[in-house]
Parts: sequence; structure tokens; C-alpha cells
Amino acid sequence: MDNDLKINIDLMNHQAIQGWFINTPAPEKDTIDLYLDGVYQGFTHATVERADVKEIYGHLFCGFSFDLSRHTNFQVLELKSSDKVLVSIRNNNFNSKAVIHERYSQNRHSALTQLNIDLSLPIEGENWYGIESTGCWAGPDLESTLIIPALVAGTYQLTLKVGNHFCDLEKMRLTLNDQPITFLNTEFPATVTLQAEIIINEDHPNWILKFVFAKTGTADEDTAHNRPLALFLEMITFTAK
Repeated sequence: MDNDLKINIDLMNHQAIQGWFINTPAPEKDTIDLYLDGVYQGFTHATVERADVKEIYGHLFCGFSFDLSRHTNFQVLELKSSDKVLVSIRNNNFNSKAVIHERYSQNRHSALTQLNIDLSLPIEGENWYGIESTGCWAGPDLESTLIIPALVAGTYQLTLKVGNHFCDLEKMRLTLNDQPITFLNTEFPATVTLQAEIIINEDHPNWILKFVFAKTGTADEDTAHNRPLALFLEMITFTAK
């Protein structure tokens, strides 16, 4: 990989591929082309805000995402820039529940001090409704999971930005890699930012957040669908301490 071209894959499965791309010599040429089995499928610009990447490389607008849900039968996925192959991965090297950390991401993971999971973008896990403009509802069941990129072992401040909830937050239980998380908050209004300090003692290929809710409810504006809703999660942030 050319040192002037940096790419990182945060998440890839049969629904989406997400990451960031930096074209140092020509930042205006931030276009990424998607090829499946050698056939051009479309392009996107790496212009999504990524504060975590800026902290390391000084580039804020470099994130990208491709929707793969409508592409069901292919063997090889390639991402290109100006005909240069950035990533080439075979279909059987990932599955619907995997978060893949390619070799491109190793330096980034060792240096990264903050990880943001935006739930208005495609997520990986179970028991979540479709993404909305600012986040995603957990439900209809009482247990939801998220598979997220792993950082190195260490101590982190965890922040959850909750837009709404019907699950009784005081009774909600959250674990990270089966480790119980205790929130620092003592009051839970409808819109709340939950915070906790966690210690990760071992490196993992990915992290798994599990939410266990005491109950669900129905939003007034959702009566037409009558969906059982637990909490509306907007953003998850891990910050190294």
C-alpha cells in the first residue's frame, strides 16, 4: 500500500462496508469505486466526518460507506481509486456477523484513542430496527447486541447518547465482552448521555456490547406500527483514559 494512500475497513459484512480513505497527494480525489467480480458497481466520496482519524492523521472528512445489501451473489469485492486497487477481499472471507480488521487497520488500532459508533449508519448486531436519520431503536425483544471494532486493551470512558427510551434505564443491564458495565449517572431523563469507565484487560478481534432491557414501550408517533421499543441510541463513544 502506497504510504500516500491510507485506507481502513472498520466494518464489512453482507449488508455494508464502512471505513475511511485518505489520498494525501490529491485530497480532492477522494472517490472510491466499488467493483464486484471485476464489474463496476458505483462510487462514493470519502467525505464523512471522522474525528478519530483526524486525531491521528489530521484528516477530518475521510469516512465512507457502501450498501452491499442488494448485491447477494459475488465472489470478489474490490475498492479502487483511479484504477489503483485499495482493497481486494473474497466473499467467503467475511460473513453476516463479522467485523473484519484488515492489515490496513493495525497501525490505526494501536494508536487510536477514541472510537465513535454512529447508529444512523449501518450497524452489526441483533434486535435492532432499521436505522433512522439520527440513530436506531432497540427492539422488539428484551436483549440487543452490537458487534463493534475493538481497540487495544486499556481503560476507556464509555459514553452512550440516548435520544429516547421506554426500557426503564435504571434496570437496563449492559455488558462489554460479558463484562458488566456500571453507569456513573444517577438520574435518567428522556434524553440522556450515559457514561461509564471500563477496563479492557485482553485484546479481542472485536467487541460485543449486549443490552438487556426490563421492558419495552410504544412511542406516540409510532402507534401506526405499534412496535415494541426499548431505547433509541444515537452514538456510542469509547475514549481512552
